[in-house]
Amino acid sequence: NDATGRAVRRFEKNPRDVKVRWQPHPGHPLAYLTGPALERAVVELLQNAIEASARGANVDVDVTQSNTHAIVAVRDRGTGIPVAVRDRVFHPFVTTKAGAMGMGLAICHKLLQDCGGNLAFQSSAGEGSTFKLLIPYITTAYLAFHQREHVFVVAHCNQESVQYISHLQLQR
Repeated sequence: NDATGRAVRRFEKNPRDVKVRWQPHPGHPLAYLTGPALERAVVELLQNAIEASARGANVDVDVTQSNTHAIVAVRDRGTGIPVAVRDRVFHPFVTTKAGAMGMGLAICHKLLQDCGGNLAFQSSAGEGSTFKLLIPYITTAYLAFHQREHVFVVAHCNQESVQYISHLQLQR
């Protein structure tokens, strides 16, 4: 929620007067992708969503949870992604925007792959697109394995998670 909130605040004022609305999830799950990496991924998706949207339109950002993932969804109401590029949308240098490099979605996709997550999208012509960051939770097994390697991943977490990690560190 914190990294997503920072990303959303960066676009509160934008040249297209697009209103970025977001709904944070009340919990803070312990997830693999956090802080600057999560913020960068959300910024990339918001930039694309704002550029795809008409002046004064809305872009929605929702943070939710499943049993296995934290989910950040960014939805625009633009023209949608052309069918001809949908299967290559996460490849570097693929873009439909004049003057763009086509790296934003490739970077997001790589960030999610590196943490065992996924970046998925749905797009409909004339209705817009929704991109979902699916970020896996850090499990007890993951923490126990990496404890042996003296590697800890500190993430968005609630007080119970912080206490659990502290307990594991003290046991070393």
